Amino acid sequence: MIKPDTIVGFVGGHCKGEYDEQKGWENAPAASSEIKARIKQHVAALLGFLEKDDDSRRFDEVERGLRDLIFSLARILLAYFLARREETSKSDVSQWLRKGCRRRKPERKHLNTFFGRVTYWRTYVRRPGGTGIHPLDLALGLSADGFSLLVTEICARLSTLVSYEQVTALSLYFLGWSPSKTSVEKAVLGLGLHTQAWFEAAPPPKDDGEVLVIQFDSKATPTASSLPSISTSTAGSAETTAPASCWKAAANQPSPPEGSPSTNGRLTDETLLPPFLRFHPRAFRG
Repeated sequence: MIKPDTIVGFVGGHCKGEYDEQKGWENAPAASSEIKARIKQHVAALLGFLEKDDDSRRFDEVERGLRDLIFSLARILLAYFLARREETSKSDVSQWLRKGCRRRKPERKHLNTFFGRVTYWRTYVRRPGGTGIHPLDLALGLSADGFSLLVTEICARLSTLVSYEQVTALSLYFLGWSPSKTSVEKAVLGLGLHTQAWFEAAPPPKDDGEVLVIQFDSKATPTASSLPSISTSTAGSAETTAPASCWKAAANQPSPPEGSPSTNGRLTDETLLPPFLRFHPRAFRG
């Protein structure tokens, strides 16, 4: 069901979940020269999309189609870059082999980037203790969660403005794909570990900066009443009940106005927060 008050339900983006342009290296590594030839074919397809004879298409149709083709080309370009880096990373692998590591077959990885999922292969080396690493991922600064730093940063920034559900919807609308809400939450919590150190090292804001004041105002439980007690009892004595005359006198008394301090308590909490919504690149890049 469409939610009229949110963007969820209005995503309308074309989900790029197939990634047909990368089928050539989905099940086995491909040489960078092979991927480069695929780039030239895709550029020719782009020009063919624009150079149609007797073209009667509207601009909106061309713009939307061009977006998908450009995103597809960007994924192939990133795959080409990763393939070349893998081919030129022999020296990095050799350093690990000299430390006693054993070289294993290349392993496939799906990297979720701004343009969508990129498939690439990289060498795996195993340490003597049993754990292993991928030298290419280490050299490129890629994390094990399968997301690029740009995607993680965008999702974390959006999460300070909207809910996780809205972040996934916005990503699907503008990028054509979206991480799960759980992945967005983990990204926010992961980056949140570094916020305290960043605030300690950050310079103080000008003119004391701005603060966000959140005030919670609510009523406490009733603290006073014009009615007498229903019953009283003391140790070693029989239970006594208030006389009927007391109840009659209390019933004739006017009720205190609503919100009067004589009937309800007041509880007010104020929370002062620094301007967390104002980010600096150092908050994400250390």
